Amino acid sequence: RFSPFFCANCAVDGEASRSVLVVPVPGEQHTFGLLMLVEFFRREGWNVWSGAPRSIEELASLVESQPFDVVGCSLSTEHSLAALPDALRIVRERSRNKNIKVIVGGRLFSEQPELADKVGADATAMDGVDAVRLAEQLVEPDQ
Repeated sequence: RFSPFFCANCAVDGEASRSVLVVPVPGEQHTFGLLMLVEFFRREGWNVWSGAPRSIEELASLVESQPFDVVGCSLSTEHSLAALPDALRIVRERSRNKNIKVIVGGRLFSEQPELADKVGADATAMDGVDAVRLAEQLVEPDQ
């Protein structure tokens, strides 16, 4: 309901040159923080897609559908941690953008940021502002 107020200065659809896919790790149940993250990216002029893939295959289909610059994955618990390295490998293999960058976040990575390297992410974000800043740093050299 407050999205239009939060995003009063967002770029009009089609104007943004950068794109991000924001998703929970397949099987993850906690998504409220991702709704807020979407607004942070929109406020900074990114084209944002979000969803809740139920499987790694569904996540792969999403990155095959658009040449996203960045995919942001959230994980709150260790429940899906073991599957995340394979999921990120598949994202990179099947993405339409062969230079796609991956940022991970969520409670688990806030508590253990070293896990980002272990799962194969490019970076980990502590909050929405940090996620946008990192995404811009990761994408800038490619443009």
